[in-house]
Amino acid sequence: MEEQAETSSSARRPSLARVTCFLLMKWYAFAVVLAFVGDRFKSWVLDNSVGSVEILKNTGSYFLYITFNIVVFTLLFLGPFYGALRIRLMAARVICIAALLVIEYVAYTALASTSDLTLGVYNGMVTFGFLLVFFPRRFNSRIALD
Repeated sequence: MEEQAETSSSARRPSLARVTCFLLMKWYAFAVVLAFVGDRFKSWVLDNSVGSVEILKNTGSYFLYITFNIVVFTLLFLGPFYGALRIRLMAARVICIAALLVIEYVAYTALASTSDLTLGVYNGMVTFGFLLVFFPRRFNSRIALD
């Protein structure tokens, strides 16, 4: 009986694949926000294109550039988010996630957006939203205290 309870409890914990998917989807969603809020798509693609062929070529280049950065940031934060989301105690999990959001803000603004610090805030909002979508059971106090 005790073994079954332990198995069901660990089954509710996030898998490495789910955390990886969360980070990839979160970073791509943030890239979409940046493309339009920060006018990056316009300045990097549309302003540097003449004709539809160049728009497609520059869009592909932009996508590859974004994907490279997403992979780097996903690899940087995969271990910490995976570990934080697997913490059993709700208060400790929330503190770790909050610390990760601050670290992510500092890392993003220092490495990728030194000119506009508000983009780091948008990143935090996107991260928080995706955490609630991908791991709702980890933040429901009634369920998370299993």
